[in-house]
Amino acid sequence: MYCTLHKVLYIRYYMYCTICIVIICSIYIIYNIYERLILTERKNMKIDFGETRLEKIDRLSKPHKWFAWYPVEISAHDYRWLEYVERTGRPSALCDGLWFWKYKAIPKTVGDVLKGVEND
Repeated sequence: MYCTLHKVLYIRYYMYCTICIVIICSIYIIYNIYERLILTERKNMKIDFGETRLEKIDRLSKPHKWFAWYPVEISAHDYRWLEYVERTGRPSALCDGLWFWKYKAIPKTVGDVLKGVEND
């Protein structure tokens, strides 16, 4: 017969074995669920990385409506702030991500339209 120390070690060994088996089975089950739900969807998923640099340059180089959330200079001594303006941009040749902007006021009233015609 075994002594009590052997019995305790024997019980602990089987207890650890059963815990390890339960953990391994749980990991296997969780991975199978992950594989079915997520990996199968990823195979069918198309990743969109957004527009390319050339598409962005093409889009921002054309005049577009933009909200001036900081003061921008339209012409000498004419600044616009917290209103929509029309802007066009060109990228810097030296620094990637740096743009040079030109702003143009969007006429609001008939008087603004007439001022624009008189100045041209």
